[in-house]
Amino acid sequence: MELAHQVKPEKEYEEDEEEQFCYMREDLPRQLLRLRKLRQQLLELKANIKAPDVFDELQLIAGQLNELNHLKAVHSLAATGANINKAITASDFSALYNYIQTLTRSTDTNLACHSLFF
Repeated sequence: MELAHQVKPEKEYEEDEEEQFCYMREDLPRQLLRLRKLRQQLLELKANIKAPDVFDELQLIAGQLNELNHLKAVHSLAATGANINKAITASDFSALYNYIQTLTRSTDTNLACHSLFF
């Protein structure tokens, strides 16, 4: 019996839905107009500031970090190559072996870092 008291008659549901529909029909155009005005104000404010987009700045920084990582890798390879030449000249095979292992590790690390960015 309690359930019967809680359920609204179908006619009341139709009236509520019609009332909501009328409200939406009247309110949505006003909300849309307000949204368009706010969007226009935002665009004008953005044009007045003339600041670079944050996304562009982040892309520039990411590119610079990528170039820095490449330069570090080239420097490391050049230093290891010079050490390998010295080890060959001195016939120091244990040092040569160590430098070749270092070269292999740094190359693997650089390839892993490169794959993260691309």
